[in-house]
Amino acid sequence: DIRPGLDGVMRDLRRAILERLVMLDALALRVMITDDDVERFLDQMQKREGVTRSAIDAMLREMGFTPEEGRTELRRKQLIDAAVDYRVRGSKELVVDQSAIAEYDAAHPQMTEARYTLAQSYVPRAEMERDELEDALKDPEYVAALSFEKPFTVAESEVPEDRVDALSSPVGSIVEIDEAGDYYEITKLVSVQPAERMPLTAEHAREIEMILKRDRYMEILRDYENKLFSEAYITFTYDADRDQVLALNRQPQAAQ
Repeated sequence: DIRPGLDGVMRDLRRAILERLVMLDALALRVMITDDDVERFLDQMQKREGVTRSAIDAMLREMGFTPEEGRTELRRKQLIDAAVDYRVRGSKELVVDQSAIAEYDAAHPQMTEARYTLAQSYVPRAEMERDELEDALKDPEYVAALSFEKPFTVAESEVPEDRVDALSSPVGSIVEIDEAGDYYEITKLVSVQPAERMPLTAEHAREIEMILKRDRYMEILRDYENKLFSEAYITFTYDADRDQVLALNRQPQAAQ
């Protein structure tokens, strides 16, 4: 049965077999899901969603299941969740210690954004041609005699990509000459506040912990799935099915 499950996720042959293997593992763990368990789940769903049992049955029919098939799917899901809870979510390897968080932070440091302080001056275009202005701006005395407006600061992310390289010039350099109407707009680099590493805060530590847990969860889940397949005896009618299901480069499809 490769119809989508109650979660709406499409099933292929590998997922269908994997779900069956996890269910068999749940039975090996002596997990029991009774009709009463399913009914309690439906009762909780009714209360949570504020719907009637008839509405739930109608929803199941819309998903392609009869009410009886829907309850079978619920039992299947509860069995699978119980096995994954025990084998994966309950693994001690999911525990992330402070040293792992510090190591991750060292490899992926949070940085402040570089900020550039600029000032602008204007020269009438009638006074000289652009190439003459460029030559004049090479003279520090000419630049010092210009009247610059109040400096302003921009973050690196606010700088157009084609102008970032110019801001690597030494402080005091003219980094841009634009033609603005009857004037040349001259931009000088006044100062640079370089990007700096941010200290590890408690909030960011929690974010790193979640990232590491997610990565470890997927690794443990992949190992669990591979173990199920390696220990199972599966007969395939078609070689193409076997290649699809047992391909080693397949990413895990979480049975949950």
